Formats: sequence, C-alpha cells, structure tokens
Amino acid sequence: MPSRWPFVGRRREVDAVVAACGPGTAGIVLVGPAGVGKTRIAEVAIRRLRQRGREARIVMATGSTSSVPFGAFGAYSLPVDPTGDLVTAVCAILGARSRAGATACLIDDAQLLDERSASLVRRLVVDRAVTLILTIRSGEPVPQDITALWRDGHLRRLDVGHLDETELIAAAEASLGGALDSFAAARLTSLSGGNVMYFRQLVEGQREAGHLMRVGEIWRWDVTPGVPPGLSELITDRLADLPQAVGEVLDLVALAEPLELAALIRLTSAEAAERAERHGVILIDEANGRLVARAAHPLFGEVAVTALPRLRARRLRGRIAEALAHDAAPDPVLTLRRAVLSLDADATPPAGLLTRGAALAVTAGDSDLADRLAGAALAAGEGFAAQNVRAFVRSWAGRDPGAADRELIRLAELARTPDEAVHAVLHRALHLAWGCAQPEAAVGVLDAGRVQWPDSPILLAGRSLIEVYWAGELRDAAGLLLDPNLPPEATALAATAVAAQAAACGRFATFVTATEQGLAAVALAGAPASFGVSVTPMAVHGYCLAGALDVARRIAGDRHREALGKEPYAQFVACMAGDAELSGGAVHSALRLFREAWAGFAPYGDLGPWRFVCAVGMCSATALLGDVDAAREWYVEAQARRQPSFALLDVDLMLAGSGVASAEGATQEAIDLALTAADLAGARSHAAYELLSLQRAVLLGAPGLAARVGALATVVDGPRAELVRLLATAAEQGDGAVLREASAGLERMGDLMAAGDAAVLACEAFQRSGAGVAAQESRVRVRRLIESAGGARTAAMARCVLALPLTGREWEIAELAAHGATSRQIATRLVLSARTVEGHLYRIYQKLGLGTRAELAAALNRGERME
Repeated sequence: MPSRWPFVGRRREVDAVVAACGPGTAGIVLVGPAGVGKTRIAEVAIRRLRQRGREARIVMATGSTSSVPFGAFGAYSLPVDPTGDLVTAVCAILGARSRAGATACLIDDAQLLDERSASLVRRLVVDRAVTLILTIRSGEPVPQDITALWRDGHLRRLDVGHLDETELIAAAEASLGGALDSFAAARLTSLSGGNVMYFRQLVEGQREAGHLMRVGEIWRWDVTPGVPPGLSELITDRLADLPQAVGEVLDLVALAEPLELAALIRLTSAEAAERAERHGVILIDEANGRLVARAAHPLFGEVAVTALPRLRARRLRGRIAEALAHDAAPDPVLTLRRAVLSLDADATPPAGLLTRGAALAVTAGDSDLADRLAGAALAAGEGFAAQNVRAFVRSWAGRDPGAADRELIRLAELARTPDEAVHAVLHRALHLAWGCAQPEAAVGVLDAGRVQWPDSPILLAGRSLIEVYWAGELRDAAGLLLDPNLPPEATALAATAVAAQAAACGRFATFVTATEQGLAAVALAGAPASFGVSVTPMAVHGYCLAGALDVARRIAGDRHREALGKEPYAQFVACMAGDAELSGGAVHSALRLFREAWAGFAPYGDLGPWRFVCAVGMCSATALLGDVDAAREWYVEAQARRQPSFALLDVDLMLAGSGVASAEGATQEAIDLALTAADLAGARSHAAYELLSLQRAVLLGAPGLAARVGALATVVDGPRAELVRLLATAAEQGDGAVLREASAGLERMGDLMAAGDAAVLACEAFQRSGAGVAAQESRVRVRRLIESAGGARTAAMARCVLALPLTGREWEIAELAAHGATSRQIATRLVLSARTVEGHLYRIYQKLGLGTRAELAAALNRGERME
C-alpha cells in the first residue's frame, strides 16, 4: 500500500483558507460531503500557517463527544463549570497570543459539536479571539450557532466539491509511480463518483489484491475487480436499513443498470421506484430518449451485486431479461443486454438471442464477451451463426493460432448454404492474411473459393482488401461499390479497400466517400467479418495522411473512449489514437497511448499489424522526446514486427527510421531514408505517401525538391498538399517570409513538429539574408511551438533554440559525439575519415570553449532542455 497519498488539485481551496486566516479576518467554513478532502485541505492550510510563524491548534469533534458538554475541547482540560471569562480561558488553553486572532484553530467535523461547544465557538468568532477553520459534512444536521456563523456573515463559507477526473488520476499516478491505463483510470474514477476517500481506497485496495498491476510502464486493472473490504463495509452500512421493497429495486438496478424505468416498474411498482429514489439509492436519468434508473452512486451497485445470493441473482436476471423483451422495438443495446443477462439466469433464453448478442458484442469490440455468448449459444445447440462469431473472435484475438484454425475448420463443416460457405472461406483468408502473415496463401484461398462461387462479391471484396495492404494495388473493389444491392459485408470490405488506396494515392474526396460508405455498411452488417476490416483505424490513418488532423483526432478520441475495457480492441484503438495524437504534435499523449497499447498486448499473439504499428509510434514519439536510445530500440522492434500483409505501411517504418537518425544527429542519413521512402511510395503510385516523405526531406534541409513536390501537389488533394508545395518552393528559393507563412499554415493544420521545422528553415533563411530581427522572431516561434508540444522537438528545433555557432556538418558530428559515438564510429556513419572527424571536433571545442566530450554532451543537453 502506498505510504502517503499525494495532495493534488486543491491549491485554490488551500489558498482561500490561508487568505481567510489573514489579518483582520475571522476564518472560514469548509462544507462538503464525506470523503472530498475537507480535512486534508484544512490541515495543509494549518501547516502553511505554522510555516509563517502562526500558532495553530486542531480540535476534533466526534460522535462520542457530541453528547458531552464541551466534549470536543476535552483534550484541552476546560473547566466544567467556568466562573470566569470562558473565551479568555479557551484562548489561553489554545495558546493564543495577546493579539486577537493571532492563533488559528481547526475544528474538524463541526457538525458534531455539542450545544455548549457550538455556543463557545460562536463567541470565539464574534469576539475575534481566535481565527477559526471549521469543516462540516454536508447533508447532516448542524448546530444553529454554527450555521449562524456564515448566515450572519461572520465566516466565509467555501463549498468543497469532488475532484475532477484529471486531478484524481494525477493523485493515483503520483502514488503508484506510473501511469494508469485509460480503462483503469476511467473505471476507478467512475466507481468512486469523484469521492477522494473512495477513490484512494479503491486504488490501494485493488493494488493490494493484485487486480491493479504494473505492466511495463503502465498500471493495468483486470476486468473482474471487487470492492475493497473497508470500502465495502462503509457502503454496506449506508445501505443497511433500507426497506425491503427499496432494497429489491436497488438489486434490480444494480444487475442491469441503466435499467429502463418502464421495465423496473413492471418488475416492482411505481411506488417502490419512487421510494428508492427518495431514499437516495437510485437516480432517474434520460438515455436515448428513455427514462432509465441508475444506482445513486456506482459503488452502491457494486456492493449490492456482491451481496446477492447466486440463486436470487440468477432469478432476478431472468426476470429482467423477460421484462426487457416487452419493448415494442428493441434496439441493439437492449438485445445485447438481454443476451448478457441470459448468460447467468434461471430462464432459458429465446432461440437466437445469444447468437445475436454475440454478433453485437463483436461490433462493440468486446471480444471476450462475444466469445462467452457464442460459446453459450453453441452449447444451446445454435449452429453456424454462433460458430461464425467464435471463429472470428478466436482468430482476431490472436491468443492461439492453432485454436483459431480448429474453430475455422469447424465453421466450414457447419456451413449448409452457399452464403455460409462463402463466409467460412472469407474468415479463413482473413485469418491467414492478418493473423498468420501469409497474404499469398490468403489470396489463394479466396481464388479457390471464387472458382466454386464466381459471382460472390464478398470474396472479390476480401481479395481486393488484402491486395491493397499487401501489394498496394486495387483491382475490382471500386466497381463493386457501384452495385446498389451489394450486401453490407461486401460493401464494408470493398469500401475499406477503396478508401485505403485512395488515401495512399492522395485522392482525398474518394477516400472520404468510401470511408463513409464503409462505416455505414459496418453499422448494417450482421456478420462479424465486417468489423474485422477495421474501417475506423484505416480512416484515422487516412485523415492524418491528408492533413485533416482535427478530424483524425476527433474520430480517434471518440472511439478510444467507447473501446475502454474491451480487450484487445481497446489496444487497437489506443494505437490508432496514438497515431492521431502523434501526427498533431501531442507527443506525450501519443506516447502514453502507445505504452498503454503495448502493455495491453501482453496476453495476446501477434494481432496482425498492431504490434508493428505500436512499435513504429513508440519509435517516433521517443525520438521527439529526446530518448534516442529508446527510439533506436523501438525502431529495431518495429523492423522485427513488420508484417508482409501490411506492406502498405512500409513508408511509415522508413519515416520512423528517419526520425531516429535525425535525433541521433545523422542528418544526411535521415534525409536519405526520407528520400528512399519517397521513391518507394512513388514506385507504388502512392502520391500522398510520397508527398509526406518529401515533406520530411525538405524539413531536414534536402535541396532541389520543389519541382517534384509541385508535380505531386497537382494530383494530391487534401489540406497537406498545398502547404508542402509552398514549403518546398520557399525552401529552394531561401524565402524566409514564405517559409514563415508555411510554418503558420502547418500549425493551423495541427502538425506542430512540421511547423517547428519550417520555422527553423525560416530562421536560417532570414539569417542568410541579414534579417536578424526576423530570424530572432522565428527562433522565438520555434521555442513557442516546443512549449506547445510539451517539450517535444525535432533535432533541428533543439539546435535552433540553442543557437550555437556550428555548421551543419559540425552539428552532425557534435550530436553523434554527445550521444557516445567514437570518432571512428562517426567516421563510418558519415563516410568520412577518422582524422576529418577529429578535426571537426577540435573546431567545435574551440567555438564552444569546451575541452571534452562530456562537456560537449552537457552543453547540447542544456540546449535540448532549453535551460
């Protein structure tokens, strides 16, 4: 258990308390529910007052002292029947100086003061004898003498609310010494309801129980936690005396919240629901146009479910599922909830419900739930449709390729119609391509299927999708989308293929149209294969490529929130969101998401391209944050994780390598890698990838690219194309003003790192033309962009703000030497002689007034940190 819980998020409240204890003031009252941290705020304020030389005392009111006259002051030995001035006696006992109000006194839980103590406290305030800080628990009776203190204007009242989610997470992470993954953070804050005391007990209890575990640099929470005993006892006490009818309402809501109010009333009565609301155990809310009931606090539901005997819980689940079936027009959410309730109920579910629920769980990204529902459906005798879900989930999750093969064989055996047989073939092909990294074998399976079913659009669409990612070629998918009668599954596959190819080739309008078709088809499709094409990750990557970064980040953020707790889909979406954040220069956020995804991948297999995508993102993010060693290690990891089925992403890998070389100081190597990536993209006719690669080369200082970029800008649409054309032309002409304009445009687009590098080029151009003021303004702009990105920066940006008098070649050698390379290693990497390298190092030392490599490393590191 953490020894000390950090104090965060209450600076404003502490400042207010300290200010209320200043000269000429009487004090303050802190009012709020239990567990929000009122006492902690007051204690920190008392500590600060003592540091300023003030006398300070603490009085604790308790339930046991509330019936004893002056009970709260018992520790100070007050006379039971004082005959003199009681205020003067109290001041003397509390250590007050002669000056009125010089002593500050905290009275904790002042609502528990007995009547005579409350009267005494009022006199202390009115006479300004002592400066008082009172804490009061809201919702409980308070002595009239105490309420009069703020009602009559003697003391200021400060209402203390719950901490927001960000502040709670910051406290937990400071205590744990590492980051919480997004699901753990969201679940813990939700369960606590923002209550600091509950939150702390949850975090510490789950850590002690082994549910909250560190995986790499991320703290992960398993999906079957319990409420810690101490916290459970607090909640149980709160719910102990509920009337039977109210307790039954809470039990029903806890098992199925949010529970439709109409169903709850059918299960109990309108009167019982109203009584439960009056007792404060349920809340009535609106969701999707319907009134629903929720537990008044998330922990009420958790504790109520834990306390339910299993047989009673099974009976109630069956009743709830039956009540929900009365809905005249059940939506997918209700259908899935009925299926989940039926998993552990005493009633037999209707035929097909479990299979429908399993398919809906796949669409929602919850593979574990889908597998459980499909297994239950198969046990109940449901056939191909249930096996279709199970085979897909076992293949998709990647835990055991052998088990997935067996499920796929079983699926083919259960096929009774041509449509079912075609779906079995498609599943087999996607498993070979994505799960087994065998794209040629996958295409072979599809071609064999097309011999038997030549008119199957879904097999043709599946082949097109695999070929786009494997070979970067698109054949027949676009034609398929012209068919208004195309089944949703085939539409989803074909639209994803068309959109991926259009994004790579720079046809932004076509990409957007196909993406919208694909997303619409996924919503309509009943078979889980439609989900497996991962339309959304492709869409986010495509928007990033085109430069529509705000759209990419919005889509990724929405999907990431929806996916929390749904393994391993949540990790795929974390990679997708990390890609979007990285493209926009939010490097710290991106790195957190990639780390979260990598930790979440631990129980699974290769997971198609996702480990590769994550390693590429980690490589780029760590390079931009100056962790060169980690960046190089992640680059090696990404190379090892490259999947032939996803050759479309080769350019991303090469650009990550370019970023590592640049961070290491090997600028020419970085340029060469960017140009090689551009050539590869050009050979595949992927104009958008070629343009992105040339953008990197121009920003690194590669000359003579304006004509090539200009030609590409005529065929690539989307926000990025014109900005890169402007950038390349200005860089070739040495036009600082236009480079500054390009930098501003890239910043508006959302690409902070590209904007920073463009500002570096503007600074250099202004310096060459003798425009010193403009050069300095560009340098200030670079610094501002670094600050906006939380300290993330390219090597060029770091050099610009450091502003040391070194040539380009001297910078390369200085950075390599600072990172520990020997003269011989530098010579080999830069294709120079060791003697030439030593000569450059001598001149570097002379210019900077240094004598050793250690001093050089320290000097460059100071510049990177902008100290």
